[in-house]
Amino acid sequence: MYNNSNVIVLCFNQYSCGKFLSNILSYNKNFIPQFPFSNERKPIQTTNVDYTQMSFDDLLAAKHDTILRSLPPINETKNWREYELGCEQFWGTYADQLDQTPICNKARWVLDQGKYCFIMGHDIDQANLLVKYFPFATVIKIINDRRINLLSIKLKTDWGGRSKDCLKDFNPDHCLYFDIDSLFNKQRFFENIDRLLADIKIEDRSLDPRVFEYYQKYCDLYRDIV
Repeated sequence: MYNNSNVIVLCFNQYSCGKFLSNILSYNKNFIPQFPFSNERKPIQTTNVDYTQMSFDDLLAAKHDTILRSLPPINETKNWREYELGCEQFWGTYADQLDQTPICNKARWVLDQGKYCFIMGHDIDQANLLVKYFPFATVIKIINDRRINLLSIKLKTDWGGRSKDCLKDFNPDHCLYFDIDSLFNKQRFFENIDRLLADIKIEDRSLDPRVFEYYQKYCDLYRDIV
């Protein structure tokens, strides 16, 4: 069990843009993206960068570049997973393995710096485990994901279809909800982001203006299928 209150347990069906949401929130000064501290499945674009040696100020300065480079080139979207940031790289473990593999030292150190950090759950078992291990975490669930789920599977895979809704019965007390169906409506999407930050009780809800560069580059990857 970890007693940190600055953990965000982010629950979403696979291919429903949860990592995108975590990256967007990381443009607020109170959040940290999932820097690849571990060598587990290190993203292609960070193989020559040792984030474990960075000071906290250096990590803060590297947020935008790290997030931006987590997007694949347009001809590499089927290999999206090789570029994106994730739990294995940041925590050195993930939901199903927390009882066997504790979080890595660098992630522990970052937690102690007082910024919000993300850990993801993709089904009800993972979500319940994360709530158990992080009892003081803020829990966010992505909802209204049917359209983006279909589009993401089409963009990122060759198999088509839609992933199963593995979180429909996960609605714990005090859970916050984010409507991902607003993604391609810029005004509505950022209104929802502001509302979510308010729900998390963030006083300064401003975002680094570079968030709009990341947002646009992300949406551009979907341009031909929306």
